[in-house]
Amino acid sequence: MSKEKQSKNYQTTWGERMSFGVYGIGMNIFFVLIGSFLQQYYLVEAAVPAGIVAAVFLVVKIWDAINDPMFGVIVDKSRMKAGKYVPWMRVASVFLPVVATALFFVPLEVSVTGKAIFLLFGYMLYDVASTMTEVPYFALTTAMTDNPTERSQIISTSKLVSTIPAFVVLFIPSMYQSIGWKPTVAIFSAFALLTMLPGSFKFKERYRVQEDKPPKVKELLAYVRKNKYLLIFFSSAIVYGLSNTVGTVGNLFAIYNLGGDSMITPILLISFIPGLLSIFIVKGLLNRMDKMRILVLSNLVTIVSSVLMYITGYENFLVFALLNAVRGFSSGANTMMYFLFTPDFAEYGTYVTGLHAEGSAFAIQSFSSKVIGALSSAITLLLMSLFGFISGSDTQTEVAKTGLWLLYSVIPIIGAIGQVVILQLFYKLRDRDVLVMSQANHGEITLDESEQLLEGRYKAFRAQQE
Repeated sequence: MSKEKQSKNYQTTWGERMSFGVYGIGMNIFFVLIGSFLQQYYLVEAAVPAGIVAAVFLVVKIWDAINDPMFGVIVDKSRMKAGKYVPWMRVASVFLPVVATALFFVPLEVSVTGKAIFLLFGYMLYDVASTMTEVPYFALTTAMTDNPTERSQIISTSKLVSTIPAFVVLFIPSMYQSIGWKPTVAIFSAFALLTMLPGSFKFKERYRVQEDKPPKVKELLAYVRKNKYLLIFFSSAIVYGLSNTVGTVGNLFAIYNLGGDSMITPILLISFIPGLLSIFIVKGLLNRMDKMRILVLSNLVTIVSSVLMYITGYENFLVFALLNAVRGFSSGANTMMYFLFTPDFAEYGTYVTGLHAEGSAFAIQSFSSKVIGALSSAITLLLMSLFGFISGSDTQTEVAKTGLWLLYSVIPIIGAIGQVVILQLFYKLRDRDVLVMSQANHGEITLDESEQLLEGRYKAFRAQQE
């Protein structure tokens, strides 16, 4: 069945798909608040040394290595009346705004050690709340419909809907300068709560797991271990993310290299608007092009634009802004594509193991996402420390500013090249294959028929059991 024909067989309503996107508004707000401003707050406002902030992020990721897989197992073993995913989303709708807000309420008069401890435990709680939000949210797409193309469109639509209203977060710099950090964060958290909580009562889980008994832990571990494309893809994503230093240094580069806090919003806009445009473009390409081709092309654009940016510098702001916009487009496409692959891995995992364990697949996605964010931040902060970055200072040395420029411009190409190489060498799963697997998993065709259509390139769970 072609992708065009699949698009005519959507099972979700337009309102349901839009509600899914509206729920993502709140998630996106916290992604920006924590990803773009938490480091800045603790480095500049709270004056915590970069090395200490980096150490805290690394410790939290050790906790994350336990938290995310554990929660994936909990979700897969849960059998609640309201559904497998929706109940968790309702709780997270309140829990996430509370802990995210608390992170910006550290007492500034306490010692550096006290601030570090506050950040450590607050960030660990935020990590739990984030996992409780992300895993059920993205896994829900596999329960809303069994149409792979529809799932991709649901996720791409959610990215579009959640990004447009999240445009308001670009006003964060001007708001915290005028009313302070605490009121600013509280306002955005309240807005996020209002977008998440109502939507969590709108979703419908059409395809629930039918097993009489919940899967055993060892079965879930085997599900992940045998899901080789899940492991390959997220390994490549981590490689890409480890050198994606722009998010960590972007605000600091604007402050110290471009002229102050007033430059944060222009720099965000230069990248944000093309990133938003990329969602429209990718959404249209999904029905015409394999997802892997789109992802590889986006990385190639990132590599070329980053090299040119470093060569031309930032003294000519017009050229700098143009190249920043191009890279913002490709980075936005890469970010969107990241979330479109996991439903495929859920189908592949079921096909090769016979086990419905979507929660575990999306737990790996959540774990990978947070590892990327935290380790990238930790590595960036450690490099900043080596370049002599001074926390809480109004100015930086020329060496420190050079370090910020390198981290902002050319360093990201390392991960982009690494991801392309890994995917080209090892990733063979394609959209047309996932469609066949989905049909077999839902009983629309037999396993023998699926094996013939797939030409024996993937072994179904029955063949392994025999």
